[in-house]
Amino acid sequence: MSTPANRLASYRSYSYYHILAICDCTHTASALSVSTSPNKWKHATTGTLGPYSPQPVSSTDAGNYCVLINGATDAAFTISTVNWSSTTAGGATPGDRYTSVALEGSIDISEPKGIVFLDQIVKCCVALGVDFSNSTFVLKTFFTGFGFEPGVGDFVDTLTDIAPLMFTVTDVTGSFTESGGIYHMEAVSSVDGTARLP
Repeated sequence: MSTPANRLASYRSYSYYHILAICDCTHTASALSVSTSPNKWKHATTGTLGPYSPQPVSSTDAGNYCVLINGATDAAFTISTVNWSSTTAGGATPGDRYTSVALEGSIDISEPKGIVFLDQIVKCCVALGVDFSNSTFVLKTFFTGFGFEPGVGDFVDTLTDIAPLMFTVTDVTGSFTESGGIYHMEAVSSVDGTARLP
């Protein structure tokens, strides 16, 4: 048994999905990152870009973001693989997430029957008023589990407070076939990985 206890151990089975958003600046990404409401991470309901239209983080904050991929609802774009490397500092305290520092990673995205993902990123950047190199991405993971609790019975629960990754994309490559597009994004952490930038 781990210390602290793994919250996923209370589920009979669980699954997860990722949400990828692009933000106009790191301030917006930081404000979005603290939101644990799944509604904040949904596609836009109105706007010139349809579901990819910019949304404000809050009514008092001028920052905007676009949800590119929502793994709970999307079929046009899907995140197939996420790899992230980090370094761990000595003297770790249980529950202290700051002893592990995310540095760099990669994301593989699949677009069956299409090759418009890169165009969608460009449209979002134009709508957000930023150059792609100045945008900040946020990757949020939600876990949904099915469990049983004596006296209560079966339950379904979603863990919404997993801290997201904030990063800057350094390279995107795509391969295109008759079955669609596959994209590979290389990234560095916006908080701790910028020393990796040339």
